[in-house]
Amino acid sequence: MASNLKELMILGSNRRGWNAANHRYSSVIQPSSFSKSTPWGGSRDQGKSSLGSFESGTSASRDREFGLSQNPFASLSPDEQKEEKKLLEGIVKDMEVWESSGQWMFSVYSPMKKEPNISGSYCYEIPDKDFRNLVLSFLKEINENTGRVLEEFRETIQEQNEKFSKEIEALNEKQLEIPKLNNKITELNNSMEEHRSRIETLEGGVSKIEDKTSEITQFEKQIETRMKKHEQNLRVMWDTIKKNNIRIMGIPEDEESNKSSEKIFEEIMAENFPNIVEDKIFVEEAQRTPYRLNPKRSTPRHIIIKLSRTKDKERILRAAREKQNIIYKGVPIRLTADFSSETMQARRQWDDIYKVLKEKNCQPRIIYPAKLLFRNEGEIKIFPDKQKLREFVTTSPALQELLKGVFQKENQ
Repeated sequence: MASNLKELMILGSNRRGWNAANHRYSSVIQPSSFSKSTPWGGSRDQGKSSLGSFESGTSASRDREFGLSQNPFASLSPDEQKEEKKLLEGIVKDMEVWESSGQWMFSVYSPMKKEPNISGSYCYEIPDKDFRNLVLSFLKEINENTGRVLEEFRETIQEQNEKFSKEIEALNEKQLEIPKLNNKITELNNSMEEHRSRIETLEGGVSKIEDKTSEITQFEKQIETRMKKHEQNLRVMWDTIKKNNIRIMGIPEDEESNKSSEKIFEEIMAENFPNIVEDKIFVEEAQRTPYRLNPKRSTPRHIIIKLSRTKDKERILRAAREKQNIIYKGVPIRLTADFSSETMQARRQWDDIYKVLKEKNCQPRIIYPAKLLFRNEGEIKIFPDKQKLREFVTTSPALQELLKGVFQKENQ
């Protein structure tokens, strides 16, 4: 339809033809040359009408109707034909450029330099009657095309309306679900509030429990401290009760079959400390401990000698340390102070270290209640527990080498 209007504009500009100078183009530019089934330079939209939208059959019939020649070069010489073909190719290219530019139709066109201008008309004369018929045919085609386009437009509008109606119905259905969703959201919010309230209550209860636990822990620590203090006081009390006692270890069980424990102590004193026996020593009590004999026990029970005076006990123990080797009928025995079971257990932890230090002549001693004393590099060292001794050993390579075996055994 667009090409029809373009042809009509060209025809309407000057239906009576050109002057003599322009007449040479009448045999070159024919309507059939512009009535191709494709655009000049390729259509911008293949689905739309363009300059060549009329079918070639329609254009050819129209050319026959107006008596136009299909061969514009038939009456020209070979040189003129060559020149006219070149000119026609230039015009076709110009038409393609104009077609793609989308600009309004030109009123005057000059195909080449030094050539006369072409007015906005075809290069031949069309009678008025034929021109009217041509215009009417163009208008008829325009009307038919307009009706078809309007029908297609109506169908498109109807399809879009149906599509929009379906979408609106779907939206309406979804809008009906919105109140239900709102109700569910409200229920969820209420449930969350209830859970939040319960959590706050539980947190408050947990906080109270933690406070109570802290109080109980603190109270337990206080009780533990008091118990340790009471245990220490009880141990001190028992040690005080036993402060006059001497413990004898290594006396066979059958020795008491013919003599008492007190008699055995007198024989030990006479055999090992005759100078002390000269001074009268009073024994208040002598017995085996524990009181009952355990058949599974491999070593003999200890004998506890209770003296009337503390200074006698200290004198005897001092003499035993100086002599070192105490015997009874040629069998080695030991004399030590008697303490409570807790103190004895604490003192017993030094046994292995005590033996090693004694072998190396470090003059070790266990002082009350359970402290280790020995001589190291001419100085006397006292340690209340093994941890303090370990810390000191790291500063003394010689002592570290000496006690390495004992510490490795304990670690295992």
